[in-house]
Amino acid sequence: MIKKIKISLILLIAVVFLAFYTLGYDMPCSFNPTFNEPMLTPAIIWLMIVMVVATLSIAITSAVIGFKKQNHTSTVNNIRIRRIAWMVAIPVAVTLAATFLLSNTDAITINGTPYNDTLWLRTSTMFIVTAFILIVGAIALILFSALKRK
Repeated sequence: MIKKIKISLILLIAVVFLAFYTLGYDMPCSFNPTFNEPMLTPAIIWLMIVMVVATLSIAITSAVIGFKKQNHTSTVNNIRIRRIAWMVAIPVAVTLAATFLLSNTDAITINGTPYNDTLWLRTSTMFIVTAFILIVGAIALILFSALKRK
């Protein structure tokens, strides 16, 4: 079942992007003909919105079900599973909050137009910086673990 869902999603994404790049890709923008405005841009945006909402809802549902099904005394390497879950969830949430609050809100220029929506500037910076911090942290922990074993 899951394999069929994955294949269906991959095919849907491939078809939408193929149509995006082949049907009306070189259409000039209505308010400024020097810019490109592909005809299927709204389809790509809606596909992304649907995929993000579906992913978040599945992730939240899985986390809630996982927390409810956990045995309070279950352990992995003599560490309680709940403690591991909280020791991952709390730092990620704190990192997301900190990067959101410390984000730069200076306006940026997109297609010659200044963009200064503070919420979305902070949100985009939050995700980029948090991803970078988590990747660097994971690499550092892997190296530390490898060096500690030797």
